[in-house]
Amino acid sequence: MFSKFRRLAYYGRMFLENVRAQKKQMRHAESRFLYEANRRILTTDYGAQKILQNDIIVSCTTHRDRIDYIHYMLDSLFFQTIRPQEVRLYLTQGEYQSLPLVFENFGSWLKIIEVEDLGTFKKFIPALQDVSRHQTLISLDDDLIYPPDFIKKLVDLKARHQDSMITYLAWQNSNHGFASVAGCGILWNLDVFNTEANPDFFKKELFIDAVGYRNNDDAWIGIYCQGLGVDIKAVYEDYDEAYLNNFLPLPSERLHAISTAPSELNIASYAYKAEARMLEIVKELMEKKHKIG
Repeated sequence: MFSKFRRLAYYGRMFLENVRAQKKQMRHAESRFLYEANRRILTTDYGAQKILQNDIIVSCTTHRDRIDYIHYMLDSLFFQTIRPQEVRLYLTQGEYQSLPLVFENFGSWLKIIEVEDLGTFKKFIPALQDVSRHQTLISLDDDLIYPPDFIKKLVDLKARHQDSMITYLAWQNSNHGFASVAGCGILWNLDVFNTEANPDFFKKELFIDAVGYRNNDDAWIGIYCQGLGVDIKAVYEDYDEAYLNNFLPLPSERLHAISTAPSELNIASYAYKAEARMLEIVKELMEKKHKIG
């Protein structure tokens, strides 16, 4: 019996050592990839590259823990099969005294705009208020390297479903039962999401102040679509498989640590409460809208 336990302990140690070795190799491979990509980006003359005229605008935001990695994401957008006309990076006003010099490499293609602190909602609220109906707006997350046909697939799906909200990945909220978009790629329905048609969607006092949580933008979009009866169409329905197969995540350890923390800092626990409150808010707004209509 004793030898059996010793064998089990031995195999257990071997398994853990193998896992640690694999993680070490993965970290080394990631570091090497980022190093080589960084060197290429720093020496690329983006301004010399031709940008064909189109109406596609990409909007995003970032924060201090990610801003030194965002040029990898920008590079992946620049070399899309359909290159967007410009990228708008929305930053909180006064948050940065200086910005990474590599941003200058992207020239006028990258627009840096300072706005009110709206948390993760900065990635689309200011852009939706600025763009015109004839333009194409895609909002996305800052912590991914995107596949080369990312924008093309969104645009192609939009062409087939003009009245829908288009998302690269969709997910089903298991807690509250609503379908939602994923922040890693949304092509907006500008006929619906504009300040004239749905002004309440843009009110900070509703999506942040009344909820007490500033990073639940995907849920706000999904719940609002549900309330308005706007269909959500996804390039990929299987979130987990498509995420693993199509995206290369950039380092975001601090966000991961906060989301898994067993304390009042845990954003996952806040998100559940925020979603419940958002459902109540949107329900009240839709009831009010129907009465007025």
